[in-house]
Amino acid sequence: SRINMNLRETKGWSYGVRSILTTPLNNASLMLYAPVQADRTGDSMVELLKDMGAYTGEQGVTGEELTRMINGNVRELPGQFETSRDVLGGVRNIVTYERPDDYYEALASKYEGLTAEEINAKAREVLKSDDLVWVVVGDAESVRPQLDQLGLPVEVVKAAETEEAGE
Repeated sequence: SRINMNLRETKGWSYGVRSILTTPLNNASLMLYAPVQADRTGDSMVELLKDMGAYTGEQGVTGEELTRMINGNVRELPGQFETSRDVLGGVRNIVTYERPDDYYEALASKYEGLTAEEINAKAREVLKSDDLVWVVVGDAESVRPQLDQLGLPVEVVKAAETEEAGE
């Protein structure tokens, strides 16, 4: 992805960035997971915001990115049904989201029919930087000053508190 290229290849601040898009019922959630150098946490967050702004602005998905995304999604479809648990999960998704019974059979064609214009329009509609919730895990002493410089509200949760909560 574009963000991975920036933080890993260009900046050298991360071993890799991953993203997960979930669509529970009437919502969507995009999670970016980017383990970065502690001293570059704030800088990395600024870069993520820049990349997101470019993506939702004039530098939307490119033809190469679209092809890579479609191919990746289509190629991973068979692996989503390797176990009986996976098959049951697929049935559950069809029922939960009220999808047609042939949803998974038609999914590859739907992916292949996507256009850059559709992706860009949807990205501009749903990706809003002011709606982001940042969860930063690290040494508060070194990371907090970087977050303070960004003007982000900070709530520190100590590891012991999460262990007590059973997490």
